[in-house]
Amino acid sequence: MRRIRYLIGIVSALILLISGFAPLVSHAAEATQPTISLSSNTNTVKVDDTQTVTMQTHNLPAAAVITIDLPTGLTVDQSKLAEGLDESKVQATVTATQVELKISDQTDSSISLPVVATKAGNYQLQAKVTGTNVTSNSLDLNAETSTDTTTESSSPVAGGSQTTALDGTLVKSARSAISNITSDQTSQKGNPPYVYFYNNNLGITMTGTITDTTAQTLYVGYSIVEKGATAVFKPLTTTKSIKGTTPYSFNIPSSAMPAFNDANYNKIYSFRLTVQDKPIGQSSLNARNITLWLVYVKGTLTMTAPTEINFGTDLDANFTSKPKFMGKIVSGDALSVVDTREMGIPLEDKNGWLVTASLVKQMTGKTSGGVLTDSLHYLHAGNDTVLSSAATAVNNVQHSDKKTYNISGSWNDTEGLAFEPNVGQPQPGESYQGVVQWNLQETPANA
Repeated sequence: MRRIRYLIGIVSALILLISGFAPLVSHAAEATQPTISLSSNTNTVKVDDTQTVTMQTHNLPAAAVITIDLPTGLTVDQSKLAEGLDESKVQATVTATQVELKISDQTDSSISLPVVATKAGNYQLQAKVTGTNVTSNSLDLNAETSTDTTTESSSPVAGGSQTTALDGTLVKSARSAISNITSDQTSQKGNPPYVYFYNNNLGITMTGTITDTTAQTLYVGYSIVEKGATAVFKPLTTTKSIKGTTPYSFNIPSSAMPAFNDANYNKIYSFRLTVQDKPIGQSSLNARNITLWLVYVKGTLTMTAPTEINFGTDLDANFTSKPKFMGKIVSGDALSVVDTREMGIPLEDKNGWLVTASLVKQMTGKTSGGVLTDSLHYLHAGNDTVLSSAATAVNNVQHSDKKTYNISGSWNDTEGLAFEPNVGQPQPGESYQGVVQWNLQETPANA
């Protein structure tokens, strides 16, 4: 009888290596193989807008050099790239056709690459380590031309300048209006939610959307003062909006926060983010703000993952209907979320968390290179979801407690990671491997 072997392995707490090499004990070396992955929160961007591509590296050799070829029409915002890099760990060289990143002694890293499309089109990015066969997944970006960049109105617009028409009638010139700004960190209860500041030098990242009546440059500022004090805004960055709704991601660095110490641990700070059409410090009638309470947190919210999972090593390839093989952990830690967070003030609810899985590499034959498209799934709460480059929810908790949540502890015949190859896809005697990335993010307690 013809047989086919499948096996899953994990290369770190966040990167899952899926493979089918035999025998099982030969996979010890797989846990250390280097990997690179590229991802983006959206694959569709507007021309001249900045889009952040995130590159995750694991177990790269010391002094590794990573290159990314830039297709014609795609550039890198070098000033933003420089702002986000620690030059003691990463040195960047950008030309019209290529980005070169030299990694010093940090083998595991997350690097943000701000790219800008100068014209509409479909673009593909792939990272590779010079002198090796280590390459990332291919990331597709679709750039679209913005529609109208100005608005016209016959009715008065608050704050607009006045001009005189040829017939002598006084009219108002139309100008933009920021109609709304939302935050992913905002709760649904209507009260300002809490955001957490950890002593990890990462600062705070705010995400959400801006709705504008036109495309324009917007000025972003922030204020952090003790609760009850008057807000004093400082400039943070600029961003470009489109006519409609634009996603944003702004990082407020840890250097902007009050010192992380015992004296500040039991205080509440008023944290405000502002977006307006004039530089911060200048008066603007067209501004939108988000207000949150900032608290300091001791402890961490982290995740562990297995080092090896398998679907079986001697499976029959002659199936006539689509099978479903559930993964089993054979070594390493459970897929778990570990919450050790403590605050210096009592809170009604503590922020929750969300774990997602995204497919970095489809199941691919070791010998033939054949791809078993859409064969990796995740089963949760009665849903069978095909894993892709987009994030798939694995588990979430709205109000977290100080404890360990064992996600894989509930895996069974209907819950967990599943291998579902299509009829006729797998080749007898072949071994297959793929890469899945696990991600953990903190979510507002009342969202």
